Amino acid sequence: MFSRRPGLLHFLPALLVAACGGPSRGISRDLATPHQAEAPAASSARPDAGAVAVGSVRPPPGTTASIAGIVARAPRVAAARLRRDAAKAAATAAGVLPDPMLDAGVMYMPDENDRGAMIELGQTLPRWGERDAMRAMASAELAMAEADLAMARGETLARLAMLHAQARAALAKETAYAANARRAEALADLVARSAVATSGGRLAEVLTLRSRAASREIDALQARTAAADAFGRARALLAMAPEQMPPDPGLTAASQALPANDPRLRFARASQARARAERALASSRSHPEIGVRAGWWREGREEPDEYRLGVVVALPLRPAAWRGPELAARRREAAADLDATAALADADELVARSARAAEQARRATVVATATAQRLDVELDSLAAGVATGDGGATAMLFERLDMLAETQVMAVMAEADAAMAAADLWMLVVIPDPVPERP
Repeated sequence: MFSRRPGLLHFLPALLVAACGGPSRGISRDLATPHQAEAPAASSARPDAGAVAVGSVRPPPGTTASIAGIVARAPRVAAARLRRDAAKAAATAAGVLPDPMLDAGVMYMPDENDRGAMIELGQTLPRWGERDAMRAMASAELAMAEADLAMARGETLARLAMLHAQARAALAKETAYAANARRAEALADLVARSAVATSGGRLAEVLTLRSRAASREIDALQARTAAADAFGRARALLAMAPEQMPPDPGLTAASQALPANDPRLRFARASQARARAERALASSRSHPEIGVRAGWWREGREEPDEYRLGVVVALPLRPAAWRGPELAARRREAAADLDATAALADADELVARSARAAEQARRATVVATATAQRLDVELDSLAAGVATGDGGATAMLFERLDMLAETQVMAVMAEADAAMAAADLWMLVVIPDPVPERP
């Protein structure tokens, strides 16, 4: 058989070089290993230093004024601020007495050719407890609007910090995947040159390494796209132009996050106060409404002046009709109390979850760093075996390359989970509003 094809072994090394030893045709040209024409040493397959540690960098939070300014112009925060200002303006009219009523008239009696006149002034007095209930309701609605504004600020900051954490994780994954792709390319070159030197048929191994490098380049491109998407959502959150970079509020310290500062808790307590005011307003319907009237009368030119003083009473003959609204207010108060309990429990869990995620990220980083160092040594040893023509060492390269990529991504994702859990702590930090209140 071989006698009929005497040139096959002669052309096999050239075929391997032409098929596998050329420059990479990966998706991202900038991820290819430079100087691939040179024979790489065993240590050239080592990934970039710090590929795992990129995701562990946490930006410190800015000053209170700068953080407040980040979200001051966010559309949702601006809308909540307008609702707060509207509630404050409406509260000025709560509990105000109704306008007095003026009744004036002129009488003409043609039979007697006489004239008369009258003037009467009346004032309706609210029921007992009604004005206090209306004031309490307006105050509670203002407190609810202020809590809603604080909630909008906290959720915007938390969402912004979470999106930046996702972007940092995606960029760290891109770095890890790109380093793994370069290492796979370097190992493919090493196997190809070993095949040329030994005149062996290792085309499948080289192509497998090239495919792994291309797959990692695709992963790096997807990670880069994910980072761009996160930045785009952050810009949309603040209604920024596409060319602007959204600011990063960083991650707040756990010591500054207090469950008692949770705006959801404040909103629930304000809802309780509003329900109590509604109950008091419904209870006031069982009291009579009183009106006072005073007036001057003269029924003719020769008639004496008359001064009248009267009281008008609206009798509460149907108090049972207001038992339904009073019962509804009691139930809303009980529901708000449960909301407050749930908000406090959730705030405590936010702090605990952040601590757990931080500890998990620390452990994952330690394990990933140790595993990456061990895999580096193994890959260097296997690469050295490939360089000397050891065909059995190539089969282990595939598994080790995949393990290295998984280890690096594991550390990045653990750090990202910790950062996103810490981002929620912005809900528990009091951030003053830099925009002054409207009169």
